[in-house]
Amino acid sequence: MKTSKTLSTGLLVCCLFVSLFALLGIQVKASSEDSLFVFERKNVGYIYFTKERAKDDATGTYVYYVEASGQPYGSHFSVWSQGVNETTNGSGVIYGGQQRKISQYVYEKGKRVCQLGISPRIQNIGRVHGFWSPDSVGSYPYCNLP
Repeated sequence: MKTSKTLSTGLLVCCLFVSLFALLGIQVKASSEDSLFVFERKNVGYIYFTKERAKDDATGTYVYYVEASGQPYGSHFSVWSQGVNETTNGSGVIYGGQQRKISQYVYEKGKRVCQLGISPRIQNIGRVHGFWSPDSVGSYPYCNLP
């Protein structure tokens, strides 16, 4: 009876630890949760910025460009921190419907916040929207690397 109770207690403790480790392993950082962006574009040469968000690691910035109304040639995307463009090669082009990562050096330069910059490639008035996160968890291709 005592052996059975000890075995049951040990098994319960093991199950609790396994559950705890599983929960810790699937937690998602806030910086990899998607935020909506929506802009009514009116000007070429203008950069539309999202709000700043925390950056927690050195992964690429994730973008899902859902709607690119009036932009058949895509838009330039860049990642900015403290007023400085930290995007590798200056920017990357993403087309409507694409999910991409943007290579940038925000975290590596010791900065912990960033924002997304979006600039139209042609002068068409149109609405654009999508989702972005400062850090990424997926294996999407980069838009700004050869």
